[in-house]
Amino acid sequence: MVNLKVDSETKNIELEVMLKGEDKPLSLKISDYKIVRDNGATFIDISNVESNREWINLMFDSFFKNRQIEIPQQYAPLLDIAL
Repeated sequence: MVNLKVDSETKNIELEVMLKGEDKPLSLKISDYKIVRDNGATFIDISNVESNREWINLMFDSFFKNRQIEIPQQYAPLLDIAL
């Protein structure tokens, strides 16, 4: 990981990672995320993702935009610390 910025007030996450075999870091900006708890399960709902890789933008728009993604129970407590 090259860089990670989390702003829990504005609900924004910026992430840069250097992937093996790549010349430039992968950049992600996650905007307006929400943590949702329902019936003992924890979900993250992400409204927008911007990346410097077009295929990631297309994948997010097709499969994840405005959908709740369940967080495995063993990792849910980490969200309270990190986000």
